Amino acid sequence: DALKRVLRSDFVGVSADYRYNDQTQALRALSRSGVLDEHYLIELWQQRARMDPVSQADLASAMAEKPSLFGPNLGALKGELWDSVVFKLFKGTKVFDGIRGDRRAWGYGVLGSSTATTAAVFEALLKLDPADGRHTLLRDALISKGSATQGFGSTYDNRRAVAALGTFVSSAKPASPGISVQIPGTQAVSLEGKKQAAKRVLEGDAPL
Repeated sequence: DALKRVLRSDFVGVSADYRYNDQTQALRALSRSGVLDEHYLIELWQQRARMDPVSQADLASAMAEKPSLFGPNLGALKGELWDSVVFKLFKGTKVFDGIRGDRRAWGYGVLGSSTATTAAVFEALLKLDPADGRHTLLRDALISKGSATQGFGSTYDNRRAVAALGTFVSSAKPASPGISVQIPGTQAVSLEGKKQAAKRVLEGDAPL
């Protein structure tokens, strides 16, 4: 009920600058709980040009819970979200540069950061376009924002990053070459597709 109140036009407990952030995050939570209000989704979809990338990503994640109903809307959001992702060439290699339209600063007690923005857009695109090869660039860029001692920063940043990386592991379909591993004394094993790991046991004291 509290989340549904956030969606009302007369709700006063939110800053006007972050209204779409609050509403799309509320819809994302409601959709995952199975109590999605489709009319609010369509209303916000029509306002997406006014949203920052995080709001657009959360709107896409909410609509992705019902792809058969929101197919055309999701197609438009997929194109717009990919357009917001900026890549550049570094020493001849394509790398992630940033998210176009990201906020320079977050205020009024609202949680946010460039890390969280990257994670939100990454997660939404994984749901809308899991087979795109550019996901590996987004994955590597997001991982580079973390550290062994500080994680990804705040608790909010950690939640966003882990959710995106978890979605990558479960949903992404990046093209990957087959690999054959041969250890003397054991049968060769091929790793490809869904078979990404294997185990071989060696018995004996002779060096390999």
